[in-house]
Amino acid sequence: MRNTRQLEPREQQRALRQKVVRTQIDEYARAYARRSAELRKKKQTDEQQKSQAAKLREAEEREILRLEMARFRMETEKSADVIAQEFQIGMNLLIDEQEELRKQQRTSDRFNSALEQLRIEKEIAEELKEIKP
Repeated sequence: MRNTRQLEPREQQRALRQKVVRTQIDEYARAYARRSAELRKKKQTDEQQKSQAAKLREAEEREILRLEMARFRMETEKSADVIAQEFQIGMNLLIDEQEELRKQQRTSDRFNSALEQLRIEKEIAEELKEIKP
């Protein structure tokens, strides 16, 4: 029959404190879960970027090896002038591809920096919301 009678002031205060504490615990748990999810996502993104960078390095190494093999074949078949011209063309192509990869990496870095800035601003906004009821 406890629910039907009116609570005494001391019991009301205790119940109110318990409710406030439960609410704070729930807020902290949600904030912790959000932060954990953000960190997991950041870790996954970092791992993807590392994997992508490794793939790019492997592609560059394969291209260099391919160019060296092609140069070796040409040396056995063509004159030095023709070999030099074709090697220069290949090197120019490789340089162009490397520049494109650098541009893509810079774009990716700017995008990641912007995402990080947004995340920081979001955290600040959430902290301000917690400070201002």
